[in-house]
Amino acid sequence: LGEHFGVDRASFYEYSKNLDQVWINNAWHHESMSAAEVSKDPIKESSLVWLVNEFEQNGKVCISDVSTLPREASLELEALGMKGSRSIISMPIRQNNRLLGFITLQSKMKKTEWAKDEQNLLMLVTNALADAILKVESEKKITYMAYYDALTGLANRTYFGLQLDKMIELARRKNKLTGVLFFDLDEFKSVNDTMG
Repeated sequence: LGEHFGVDRASFYEYSKNLDQVWINNAWHHESMSAAEVSKDPIKESSLVWLVNEFEQNGKVCISDVSTLPREASLELEALGMKGSRSIISMPIRQNNRLLGFITLQSKMKKTEWAKDEQNLLMLVTNALADAILKVESEKKITYMAYYDALTGLANRTYFGLQLDKMIELARRKNKLTGVLFFDLDEFKSVNDTMG
C-alpha cells in the first residue's frame, strides 16, 4: 500500500474491543525510514479527539501540509508516531457505524497533494479491511459458540471430545498413559434442570 502511494509510512491502527485504546496493528515503512520511530504502545482514545472529530465530520483526514494544523491536532499526530510528517491521509475503518480502526499514510520527505483517485482507492482498502475484520470476529464467535456453553462459559462436550482425542493421540505417540476422571455430583440434576 505504501509503495503504491509513494509514501514513507503506511500504518493500520486498531481499536480495542471496548474502544478506549488504539494501537498499531501493522505498519510498513520505506527503507529510508526507521521502524523504531513507531510506538507499539496503546494510545488512549480520549487523546484522539481532533482525529475522531475529523472522521465524524469529513469521513477522513486529508492534509497536504501538516504545518497548517492546529496545536491539538499536532499533539495527536505526535502521539500516533507521525511527528515530522509533512503530509498525511487517514481513513477510518468502520462497520455498522462502529469505528474499528484507521489506516494512515504519511509522507515525511515531501508535501503530497492527495488526488481524488488515491482517496477513493484508500476508501476501498478500508472497506475491504472492515469486511475482513467482521469476518474474523464472526468466525471467532461461531467457534466459541460451538465449543462453549452460552450460560456458564465452560467448555462443552464437543470441546471435551476434541481435547480428549488430542490427549489420547499424544499419549500414544509418547508411549504414555492417560486417563479421564468422572465426577458424579449428588443433586446436581435439580440445579441443572432449574438453572440450565
